Amino acid sequence: MDEARKLLPQTCVVIADEQTKGRGRRGRTWYSHKGNLYMTLALPIAKDVSVAKLSLTVGLAIREALMQYIPPAQIKCKWPNDVLINNQKIAGVLIETEQLGNKIYAIIGIGLNIKTHPDLDAAIKATALVAHTTQQINVVDLGREIARNIMKIMNNQQIDIREYWLSTAYGLNHQVKYQPAYAESYQSGRFIGIAEDGGCIVSNDQGVEVVYTSSLIFPEGA
Repeated sequence: MDEARKLLPQTCVVIADEQTKGRGRRGRTWYSHKGNLYMTLALPIAKDVSVAKLSLTVGLAIREALMQYIPPAQIKCKWPNDVLINNQKIAGVLIETEQLGNKIYAIIGIGLNIKTHPDLDAAIKATALVAHTTQQINVVDLGREIARNIMKIMNNQQIDIREYWLSTAYGLNHQVKYQPAYAESYQSGRFIGIAEDGGCIVSNDQGVEVVYTSSLIFPEGA
């Protein structure tokens, strides 16, 4: 992501064979083994664009690119920034923003497991694309297709991003644990939808709230 940031204000795609300082949300380490796809897309966005909603767009773009290898029904998007194959994590997204003058730029980092994957100590395990297809995979071509898909979806005014994403959603209407910004511990609720700006809608004993700062944990699977 830092290399793409250096190229601003150009719109650019940077694809790396490996990373030495990969990171995920909240400063978590992203395991960056050789043979996987690590890419960053930097592009200008409108000042009113929601990063949460942009993350949904990127997940959909990754899913569309994977559909040449995997049946669509097996590929799900998990809020806020993951893509799953058969309920296992194959890709993650990190979006940061940068202001130069009066313009805002999105720095979109994507990690996609192609040949290897980390052993995650989590309810949702990781997987790699080679475990699900016998087709030849060109890492650079796949990265370019994801970038094209992002631009295509962003520029298509006929697409309702929210409805499109919900049609692919992992765990919709299932019980979840989540940590809202105001709480020090995880809360329990039911994942019931996505707000217009990309936030996660959860219902609980107190009513309904929109969450932006937490990942969702599915204790019972989904």
